[in-house]
Amino acid sequence: MPGTFEAPAVVDLTIKRGDDASRKIVLNLDGAPLNVSGGTMRFTADDDAGGVIGPIVCTVGGGSNNEITIPFTPTETATVGNYHYDIEHETAGGEKYTYIEGTLEITPDVTDV
Repeated sequence: MPGTFEAPAVVDLTIKRGDDASRKIVLNLDGAPLNVSGGTMRFTADDDAGGVIGPIVCTVGGGSNNEITIPFTPTETATVGNYHYDIEHETAGGEKYTYIEGTLEITPDVTDV
């Protein structure tokens, strides 16, 4: 892996309950785009009560292959709560790196159809 990587970046996310939602995160390392093509990016979250979201396979894009998109479905955003998550990159060679972690907050919505 190029550059100096010491600890995952912290990125907190908020999504309304039951929404289709996607969140894009751009990865840079030492001021340069971090190419994460050629492997699999996975988002996984859990809460203190044992609830789990994922793993969700993220898509990789952007001109430098450093933009990851997490595609959430209404099923995955169905339960209001606070979750701890991370995003792990498994390279084509089987190495694993956790680049991002944080809190996912799923908030109540007003309209429930």
